Amino acid sequence: MGQLGIGIGAVALALSLVGISPPAVAQTFSGSALETMATPVESWDRDVFFFGGLFHEDYFTQSFTPWSATWEPNAFIGAGYQQFFWRWGDVRFGGEAGLGARFNFNGQTTFLGTQSFPPLSGEAWVGAVARYDGVDLGPVHAGLAMTAGFSAVTGLIGSEAVRASTHPFDRFGTGGKLLYYLGPEIDLSMPEVNPNVEVFWRAQHRSGGFGSLMDLDGSNADTVGVRFKF
Repeated sequence: MGQLGIGIGAVALALSLVGISPPAVAQTFSGSALETMATPVESWDRDVFFFGGLFHEDYFTQSFTPWSATWEPNAFIGAGYQQFFWRWGDVRFGGEAGLGARFNFNGQTTFLGTQSFPPLSGEAWVGAVARYDGVDLGPVHAGLAMTAGFSAVTGLIGSEAVRASTHPFDRFGTGGKLLYYLGPEIDLSMPEVNPNVEVFWRAQHRSGGFGSLMDLDGSNADTVGVRFKF
């Protein structure tokens, strides 16, 4: 016990000589290392994501009941980046930009007997995004998000092309290549396993905005993907 007391005294003396007390050491450790290990889900303000899915012949609201949708032989794959700048309570606001490819996979690209759409179409979109940080459901964390902006494509495909051929109103004469973009989303993650990784479902929607750009409910795809936050 005597040697232990001498050792403790020596450590205390050394700390006092450099101006550090044992409570300060404990506070420093708990304020840096421990907090770093317990990074909360809502602290990630940037991310990249990759997703893909199928287009359906129905309208936007049908995207929320995919089990009853009529699927097209057209698919979508894409990737995007998000950056959040401002928070209001549990909701964050930022911007999103993405690139995607829309393609046919069975060769059926002719409609109305004589008209056809390209088998491959590129898409670029940009918009504002709002994300609700969500709630914990046991080990699973669930959140919601909505992206709204503009979408530009190199060509119309599937039901989008069919509808455009029968809706002549086109305010800016883009032929439906420039429309509004909407991307409602549900995301799921497991913070205790991979705090910066989540999977999500998103409706990839293009439309003329009730005729403000064009009289067209454009393309609608149900997609799933994965997001990496940093």
